[in-house]
Amino acid sequence: MKKLAVCIILLEILAVCSIAMATPTVEDYGPFQVTFFNNGDSDSATGLTGAQNWTSIEMSDVQTSIQAWSGMITNAPARKVDLSMFWGNLGSGVLGQTQNLTNGDGTHAWSNVEHVWRDGANESNSGYDSFMDFSTTAAGGSWNFGSGTPSSSQTDFESVIAHELGHALGIWDSYFAALGEWGDTSMGFRGLSRWDNYLVDPTGNHPAASSAGTPGTFDVRGNPIYFDGPHAEAAYGGPVPIYAPIGYDPGSSLCHPDIPTDLMYWEMPDGAVRRQPSGLDWAFMQDLGWSVDPVPEPSSLLALAAGALGVIGISLRRRNA
Repeated sequence: MKKLAVCIILLEILAVCSIAMATPTVEDYGPFQVTFFNNGDSDSATGLTGAQNWTSIEMSDVQTSIQAWSGMITNAPARKVDLSMFWGNLGSGVLGQTQNLTNGDGTHAWSNVEHVWRDGANESNSGYDSFMDFSTTAAGGSWNFGSGTPSSSQTDFESVIAHELGHALGIWDSYFAALGEWGDTSMGFRGLSRWDNYLVDPTGNHPAASSAGTPGTFDVRGNPIYFDGPHAEAAYGGPVPIYAPIGYDPGSSLCHPDIPTDLMYWEMPDGAVRRQPSGLDWAFMQDLGWSVDPVPEPSSLLALAAGALGVIGISLRRRNA
């Protein structure tokens, strides 16, 4: 995704942001403890420095987006999940990105957010469980903050936050393209994520469980690749197409449904409002082991379907209307 909200100088004057250095703001939002790094605040754990201050409306959007997920999840976290939030200068076209601390037992891998909240494990961390970074330039557009409807040239901030939270909750793959290997091998082999286990290429091959190397027959550029979890298949009416272009797209390939209207699609169009997980997204969560209550009705699902800690990063792009 690509858009960001600029405070006082660029495209939107929604709130006045001080150019003076501030201190991080810490808030408890349901299962999360959220640390908002303001302009000039440096964080040794992530290596990032805040590029602008967080306003009250922006922080409220984060809270609302967390509630969009937490309101239907009944898992009890072992502790507060540590989420760090930054405004930053991201790459061209990128609205926001999420990086998760990950770990595993050699067969199964998980993000800290999954393990602490879904599994009730008091997983250790080095200052954060997940962090999110958002473009101060809205990827060349402008942000829409609050509950109002975005214009045709704005990106909806709540929708972007809700998308990124989906990645923190388990919609991520462990494929490490630099080595051509599954299992998050950048800092040691951990195993396959639950999401990985349901990926299948056009010839029916899944990533190889308990293998540090690339499965010889699994095509990560299959275009399409599918997700064949039973709940998602029931919601969609068959295997769910997953974004996997012929030219491998780091941060986007393998971890987004290739369904342009879904919250978890890899692009966010200008003017779109996608602040709630879809029925299909909740089906993904069930396949990933989350307890969801109330479970969406099948009819609504079908309608919406039309060792050492490592780091997994996923980005979201912006699409002009």
